[in-house]
Amino acid sequence: MSEPIRLLVDRDQSDGAAATFDAVEHQVGLAAESIDIFMFVWRNDEIGNQLGQAVLAAAERGISVKVIKDRAAIMYERIEMNRKSFFHTPLSGFTRWKYKIIGRTFPDTFVEDDFGRELGDRVSNHPNIEIEWVNHTHTKYYVFDERLMITGSINIEDRHRGYRDYMFEVVGEDHIARFRERNAGEVPYDPDRQIDFLLNRITPDRREFEIKPRMIELLDGARQSVYIEMAYIGDPDISRAIVRAGNRGVDMTMLFSREANIGDDINWRSLHRICRRAPVQVVMTDKMIHSKL
Repeated sequence: MSEPIRLLVDRDQSDGAAATFDAVEHQVGLAAESIDIFMFVWRNDEIGNQLGQAVLAAAERGISVKVIKDRAAIMYERIEMNRKSFFHTPLSGFTRWKYKIIGRTFPDTFVEDDFGRELGDRVSNHPNIEIEWVNHTHTKYYVFDERLMITGSINIEDRHRGYRDYMFEVVGEDHIARFRERNAGEVPYDPDRQIDFLLNRITPDRREFEIKPRMIELLDGARQSVYIEMAYIGDPDISRAIVRAGNRGVDMTMLFSREANIGDDINWRSLHRICRRAPVQVVMTDKMIHSKL
């Protein structure tokens, strides 16, 4: 019997997102009834169009597709790389001005390509595809036929191929049903389950953050070792928990990007503060660490 959860990563492959993108495209092709996609960045680049075409083909064969798209990601889609969103959204003059000012604080990653908005418009306007816009969740997951879920930290954009990043595949109708219950706030988190889900829920009616308190609880409960991969550090409560663990003799190891895609100064300042206060082994890499582990 296969395990209900597996890490989508190929250690022999330098492309950090290939296993995830291949699995997503494969499952889109296998879907028999429904596809749910909750995504932060969906860029109008090669992989964005490749997955967009697969989703359109699924809708054409009668699959019900729901895309939940984060509005907050539009800024990154328009500031970074080719500066194109797969789902084209008109911007006000003020927003364009704001993005121009904010963009000056970002590294220059501009790449030029020929991708147009036609495919995104076809996906947006297809009768079997529903698109819901939400604010500031940073969520990334796919659910296929309520039987299989892919979730993690990979956006739909080409540059993740050069990152250290991955997602998990969770298989089983019972696990997907559990996710739905947890996502709706109907049942509490159960650490004794084989697989359970911690969530941050941000809706017009409530703001719930389950992940950070559990991270601090686990850091405070660690007795032997903690290994951390994190794209961006700096939360003071998490930093204090790391310091506490290091100072009580826990073997602390952090994999750290030599240069992050954004927030690099904050990363370095936060790392310096941690290392001044506790013994932490830091492994530096030239590869962007976008994983959260």
